[in-house]
Amino acid sequence: MKENFNRMTIRQHGSQFAVFKMKRERSGGYATDMAGQRFIYSVSRVAAPRKIGTYSECAAFIQSEGALFMSEHGLPA
Repeated sequence: MKENFNRMTIRQHGSQFAVFKMKRERSGGYATDMAGQRFIYSVSRVAAPRKIGTYSECAAFIQSEGALFMSEHGLPA
């Protein structure tokens, strides 16, 4: 099964919510040791919201983009 590296998160945006794309970065291990590599996902400081709306609208947008929802604490939901 191919892993989906397209991850997005939802943040509070005033009285609504916003969807942000997360970027993947390598954070350890050696390039030759694929099993030992660790990756983190984070939102760039300059990232613009991809969608603003209610929480359910944001969750539906993430699903429609073929992305996986991930909390900013690294916990997939």
